[in-house]
Amino acid sequence: MNSILRQPRHFALLLLTTACTRSQASTRAVEAERGRVGCCAKDTLACGTCSPDNHCEGCTCLPRNKPGEHCPDGRTLPASTKAQASGGPPIGRAQMRWSPGDYRPCPTDGSLGFGDVNADGRADLVCMKGHDIGVSLTNQDGTFVPVTQLTSGRVSCLASGFAVTDLNGDGRDDLVSAPHCGGLASPDAKFPGISWNNPTTWCSHGGARILLGDLNGDKRTDALCSDRTGFKWGLLTEPSGVLGPTGWSRDMGWCYHEGSAIHLGDLNGDGRSDMLCHDTVTGYKWGVMTEPNAEPGANSWELDMQWCHHPGARLLVGDFDGDKRTDMLCNDRAGHLWIAYANHEGRFDERRWEAPAEFCKGHPQALQVHDFNGDERDDLFCQLGNEIWVTYADAGGVFAD
Repeated sequence: MNSILRQPRHFALLLLTTACTRSQASTRAVEAERGRVGCCAKDTLACGTCSPDNHCEGCTCLPRNKPGEHCPDGRTLPASTKAQASGGPPIGRAQMRWSPGDYRPCPTDGSLGFGDVNADGRADLVCMKGHDIGVSLTNQDGTFVPVTQLTSGRVSCLASGFAVTDLNGDGRDDLVSAPHCGGLASPDAKFPGISWNNPTTWCSHGGARILLGDLNGDKRTDALCSDRTGFKWGLLTEPSGVLGPTGWSRDMGWCYHEGSAIHLGDLNGDGRSDMLCHDTVTGYKWGVMTEPNAEPGANSWELDMQWCHHPGARLLVGDFDGDKRTDMLCNDRAGHLWIAYANHEGRFDERRWEAPAEFCKGHPQALQVHDFNGDERDDLFCQLGNEIWVTYADAGGVFAD
């Protein structure tokens, strides 16, 4: 069975709150820009809703406080705190939390995808339930607006699994179930329906997996097929946004051993997606750079990093420092975070960061990597039960105060 990169996840989300990580005055200024007033007095608290008289209601503790302790402004936190019960809030200089309420952009039995469907540089939420699809756009402050579209019965070929990515290079992310069908986003950030169907058997054999990335640097998403023999196939996207028929095949004998996992990302910042192989048992890494013809080239490397291979570890890729090169992020069940940054050659040296953040603690598969505030640095998104946490990368590419 094919495995599409960025398979959607399930979630429910509602009321937004932010963490008071700056002084009261500066955070109140931020809240004023968002149409709210009031803030918790100290950076040991995370705000709930704020009333018109500047009294901050519904506060929760950050890790160094516990429910039941006295707040700096004289209040006592309740004995039960959702943030604590679900592993605690995320780290980061700017944080947001969605909690239960009356607004659900995606049903609990729906499937969630992420992509920039209105070309504003910020990842939006795309929800599919059955044959219905809805879009929640991301505001400039990182909050999500109500569902702006619901299309029914016209995207059935996407129901078994979809990705949100730019097929035609117009800056708006589209819907695709590679290599079978695709639906292009319209200028008003809607999906009128399926734009093309391709009744192909490409990459449908046993042990084959599909990954998505821009192999030739034309700003359109292509597809890579890899199977358990190490054979690789590439399928390029036409200017119209249709996947194929142009492509290539290569008997690489690469990244197919037991415990290996292949990722796509622009390691050297040349605009083309390269291949990264991660050994989940030993932590060994291999990289192969993609040539202008969209095929794997001779420029390759390997490194015995012994990194991100402990029990429960999970590796993700993204550009966290905004240098156009894909970095590696590792998380685990304890919520610990590690980042290894790619250098100008597309390799990994000693520049790294880590923090015992307890982010997505107990739920490492819930962590997603996307740019939610449009600063060209990937941020972290986590579902903890029925709450959603988002934390932003700072200018240094880290998630820390």
